[in-house]
Amino acid sequence: MYLEKPVRRSLLGLAFIGLMTAGAAAQSQDPSPRSQDIKQDKKDTRQDRRDLRQDRKDRNQDQRDINKDKRDIRSDRRDVRKDNRDIRKDKTDLRKDNKDLGYPQRPQGRHAGQAGPECRSPRPQSGRARRA
Repeated sequence: MYLEKPVRRSLLGLAFIGLMTAGAAAQSQDPSPRSQDIKQDKKDTRQDRRDLRQDRKDRNQDQRDINKDKRDIRSDRRDVRKDNRDIRKDKTDLRKDNKDLGYPQRPQGRHAGQAGPECRSPRPQSGRARRA
């Protein structure tokens, strides 16, 4: 009677340990697909990190290019303004020189093309007008 309880408890403990071992064995028999998934996930993660690093480099290079293009545009605009200033100055100098030499002055302003016939050079007429 005194041995019956410890034996019963030890048998119950052994049965419980057996069930736990069987469950652990059942889970460890299928490690291949799970470990393959983990390996693939790690590989994908590494590749994603590489891609992100490369994308970051590309984005930074694109931003540098954009900034350089903006500087070039500002410089080009500055050059165009300077060229326009030079052209205006040259036109003014040319008008002054023509005035000093006594050449007839060309009309200035918005309606310069509507000047009288004394300021216009004669243009040849179109082919139709010559035949008529």
